[in-house]
This record gives sequence, structure tokens and C-alpha cells, in this order.
Amino acid sequence: MTRRQISGQTTNGFRHIGTRLFAAFLTMAALTIAVLWFVQVVLLRDSYVDSKIETVEQALLSGIDTTEKITAFEEKTSAALLIFDNERNLEYRSQGLPMMGMMQRVVSDMLPLENRRLEYIETAHTAVRYAVLGQPQEDGSAVFAVFSLADTDEAARLLRQQLWLMTALLLILAAIISAWLSTRFSKPIRAVTSATGELADGNYDVKLSIESADEIGRMTEALNHLADRLKSNDRLQRELFANVSHELKAPLTIIRGYTETVRDVSWQDERRRNKHLELIISETDRLKLIVQDILDYSQLQAGTIKLKQDKFELRPLIEAMADKLTQAAQQRDLTISIDGDDQTIVFDRKRLEQVCFNLMLNAIQYAAPATEIRVALNKHSGTGSRRLVRLTVSNEGHTIPPEELTKIWDRYHRAESISADNVVGTGLGLAIVKSILEQNKTAYGVESQAGLTTFWLDLLVI
Repeated sequence: MTRRQISGQTTNGFRHIGTRLFAAFLTMAALTIAVLWFVQVVLLRDSYVDSKIETVEQALLSGIDTTEKITAFEEKTSAALLIFDNERNLEYRSQGLPMMGMMQRVVSDMLPLENRRLEYIETAHTAVRYAVLGQPQEDGSAVFAVFSLADTDEAARLLRQQLWLMTALLLILAAIISAWLSTRFSKPIRAVTSATGELADGNYDVKLSIESADEIGRMTEALNHLADRLKSNDRLQRELFANVSHELKAPLTIIRGYTETVRDVSWQDERRRNKHLELIISETDRLKLIVQDILDYSQLQAGTIKLKQDKFELRPLIEAMADKLTQAAQQRDLTISIDGDDQTIVFDRKRLEQVCFNLMLNAIQYAAPATEIRVALNKHSGTGSRRLVRLTVSNEGHTIPPEELTKIWDRYHRAESISADNVVGTGLGLAIVKSILEQNKTAYGVESQAGLTTFWLDLLVI
């Protein structure tokens, strides 16, 4: 499947997701409106009617045995009364009885009345509903209240009109909000998909903004972390290839040249053969050192080496590094001195050995013959309550120009004013020192005046 095909499928898929999100949000809004309709039109309309009937019924039960109570009942409920005795004879009829003839026939059909009875009547020409509530009395008589439901029906009608308007407005608003929400939820997913495509194409500089702390935000954060790791791995690979191609050419060429010389010229002459073989062994050792430095530097630059926090004595470590470099120092008629009291520090022991070895080897390579390499330990106070020890490595030789002091930490850099015919390092020693110290957030620097060059770093004392 080609990259173009992948992009096309991704885009179509996310358009579909956006549409489905929009439809889901809109459906939820529609269901909410439907529930609102049901509650308002069905439940509340019946509740209005039930409330009206309950009011009339309570008024009937409170008694209408006198003219004053009848008048009060009619004024309170706006209902008309029909009262029949136990012989089904009409004793009282309100003057405001609507549709008198029809109502009397309806009420007569409801007699005799043994229990409470409710009937609804709707006129064909006015479409007005009436309720007839019959209530039996203890003496066998019956009371009927006739009242209109026009007010409750009108309230329901007005409510329906308002609901139609509210429904239209709510649907428009729901569509807008649904479109916004679907866009908002699908946008980061589209961004993540686009970013994964960039990563697949080798663009590791992808960086997405994290706009939420939910699952989408965590997915975006994970993708950013993945991009950083891929970028680090890619940088490690590029550094490795660049360093290998730069550093391995010279020793491999020398090894090949002397090997061919032994094969073609000196193989019969034991003295010359052994000399050439010693040179081959020397270049092989140099090649091993180059490869190790390349790997260390590349891993440090890519951030794949994590420093530990070890507690150990500093002076024994420096003495051990000095012992390793004694032969290299003697070849140039140099001596190594160590001054200062021992201190217990916190650092990655293996990496500090590498730092000390590279600083001391650098001092040996650039020192003037028959001079002294001085290593010193001096306690001093840091910021706050921190206690520090400053480790310095000094050598006598050429003064490094001020404009070169910041450049000497770069890989393969060498000050132009310094002759380095005898320098056989990989060109990565100080770059490795810089990477280790910066990863550990350790203060470091270099000074060079009047032929004395001093490298220094501050270590935390416990």
C-alpha cells in the first residue's frame, strides 16, 4: 500500500468519524427535545386537568348545603351546579349552566349515582371540552358540577406553539453545538493521524500541542514522546554513521598499508615484521578506542544513556585514572600530581571515570614535554546549603585563545594555534565530557592564561 493510499483512507475515515459524531450529538439533542415534548404536552397537560378536577372535588366535599356555600363554590371554581334529590328530581340548577338542555340530559343519564363519576363532553361546533363531576351525598341525593376545560386546553395549545418555536431554536442550536463538538473531538485525532504519517515519512520534528488532560491528550503526549524517541534514535544513527566514516578511515588505511607491507616486503625480516605488526596492534587499539568513543558520544547525544547517582570517594577514582595514564605521561616525560583531601561525592561513577580519563589524557597530549599535570581537589560552597568540591586538571603548554575556549568542547575541534603532531586522540574526548556533565547538570569550564590551561568541574559533596 502506498503512502498516498494510506493518506486517502485516513482522511475518508476521519470524515466519517466527524459525521458520526455530529449525528450522535444531534440525536442526543433530538431525544432531549422529545422528552421535553412528552413531559410538557402529555404529562403536564393531564396534570393541569387533574388539578382542576381536584379543586372542584375538594370544593364539593367541603359542603354546599346552604345558598351561601353554593354561591361561594360557583365563584371559586367557575363551575355550574345541578342538584338532584333522592327521587331524581332537580332541586337546583345554576343560571350559568352551559348548553342547559344537553347537560341536563347527560346528567340524567348518569343517575342514579352510587359512586363518584366523571364524564367529559366535547361540543362539535365550539370544540370546547367540559367535565361533569358527579358526587353522591349521604341522604341519597346527587350533586353534579359542570365546568369548562377550555382554560387548560388553551394553556396546552399555547404551550405547544411555544414548544414548536423552542424546538426549532433548540435544533438549530444543537446542530451548531454538535458541529463544533464533532470538529473539536475529531480535530486532535486527525492531527495525530497526520503526525503518524509524518513520522512514517521520517519527519521526527512533529510536535503536537496538548489541549486536554483526557485520553486524547494522553494519546497526543504519547505521540510526542514517540517522536522524541524516534528523533533521538535517528540522531544516534546519523551520529554513528558520521563519526564512523570520519574516524575509521585513517586507522583502517594504516592497518591495511602495514598489513600489505608485511605480506609483500617485511615478512621474511623478523625485526621489520615485528615493528610493522606492533604498529598494526597500536592502530587496532586506537581503532577500538575510536569505536568506543563514537558509541559513547552518540548515545549521550541521543539521550539513551541515563546517569546513575552513586556515592563514592573521589580521590581513589582519580588515582586509578592517573595510574592508567602513567605510561602515556612517561612517553612525553610528564608527571602527574594529585593535590587535595578526599571527598565523598554523588555522581555516576563509571561516567566520572570517563570524564577524568578524558580530561587527563587531553592534558597529557597538549602539555609541553617535561612538565607536570596537576590535578587538584578544592572544597567550596555552592548556592544555598550545597557543598561542592572543584576538580581541576591543569597542564603547561600553549595558551588557548579566548575565541577558541568555547569551541574546544565541540567534536573534532582543535585550536589552529596549537601544534598537535603527537596528538592521537579521537577528537571526541572533550565532547563526551561536555555531554556527560551537561546531562548531570554539572557546572564546568576551562581557563587558559600565560601557557597554563585549566579544566574544572564542580561535584556535589555529601
